[in-house]
Amino acid sequence: MSTDEVNDGHLLAYNIKAGAATLGISQSNLRTLVRQGILPAARVKGRILLPREALIDFLRKVTSYEGDRVREIPEHIRKKMKNSKGRENA
Repeated sequence: MSTDEVNDGHLLAYNIKAGAATLGISQSNLRTLVRQGILPAARVKGRILLPREALIDFLRKVTSYEGDRVREIPEHIRKKMKNSKGRENA
């Protein structure tokens, strides 16, 4: 077992690539969520690490189940993501 794993076999933290894959969003969108302070992260030796619990909490906040449908990211978070992308490209 690696030092990144706990007894249940899950990673304690994810890098941007793995975190984005886990959430099913792009790495760019994940970086925006971190930059906006919507999703907490830590920088360790130059790497951005997302705690597993932070990903779980984020999903709980932004999703609601309506039968078999999952609601998408709330509009206020989506707007922040769009605004951030506009500033990056300016």
